[in-house]
Amino acid sequence: MRLKKVWRFVSGVVLTAVLLSGCGGGSASIADILEKRAAEENAETEVEAEDETESGAETEAGESSAIQTETHFSFSFELDGRNYRLPFDATRFQEEGLFNDFTIQGNLDNDLEPDTMQILFISEDEDNGEEDLTIFIYNGTEETKKVIDCQVSGISVSVADLEHHSFALSNGLKPGDDFATVCQVMGEPDFYSEEDNYDCAFYNYYDGDGEVRFYFHKDDPSWSSIDMTLNVKQ
Repeated sequence: MRLKKVWRFVSGVVLTAVLLSGCGGGSASIADILEKRAAEENAETEVEAEDETESGAETEAGESSAIQTETHFSFSFELDGRNYRLPFDATRFQEEGLFNDFTIQGNLDNDLEPDTMQILFISEDEDNGEEDLTIFIYNGTEETKKVIDCQVSGISVSVADLEHHSFALSNGLKPGDDFATVCQVMGEPDFYSEEDNYDCAFYNYYDGDGEVRFYFHKDDPSWSSIDMTLNVKQ
């Protein structure tokens, strides 16, 4: 299982590099991304306000459907009842017990070079050692730091491995939703890949620094796993 996940992630990175070659630029800064987010959210708010004025609809502030089409992706998710938004400090997972001697498979004290990523595996099953979650840690600084002192920049979740965890995206999408529902919320994917055993819907954000991939098994139209990462400079 782990080798499959690592190969899927690595092959996805290679695919991303091919698709995005020529886009130029390095990783965006947090300030740049926050500025883009604010601009997108303000633009969306203005459009919604215009639509309400034209239709004469009166909607209470904050009222919205559980699933709604979005023009941007917030990289927010809910894991085990807690809300997260990429990227965030890796120490948060440690404080909340997700990183401990039993669950973590990877050395948090390893040195991580600037602009590099460390993959960690989380397992709750001591008997079979299979991972439940795959966590990506990114060092967006200009100096070498310990893994635990860097930021969680991504997460990979497989429906088959959610025995010990609950997971959903903040936009309402959850494991088991079909491709049509994903497109309803996320829009048409930037790229769609058909492999032997699964299909992949690929979404690119922030000039390639942020990406989301939904995987669908050939024999099951529902979303079977998701990888999402957002690497930013600090």
